Amino acid sequence: MPCSFYTDDGVLLDELAALFRAALGKGQSVATIMTSSHLKRLGEAITRAKGVDVSEATQKNGRLYMLDADQAV
Repeated sequence: MPCSFYTDDGVLLDELAALFRAALGKGQSVATIMTSSHLKRLGEAITRAKGVDVSEATQKNGRLYMLDADQAV
């Protein structure tokens, strides 16, 4: 049986998005490796906050690195 540390994907992604937004807002860098569906939903959750541009953070200043788990092999 698979083990998980959270009961709901939405809760996990909302918490990660808040953590990532806080770090990016302070000028820090963050990185994650997760499934493509989780990456998409995390990007959407981060974007919902005002002042955080996921495209800019990933492409322009390189402070946000989001890798698909399938590509990490």
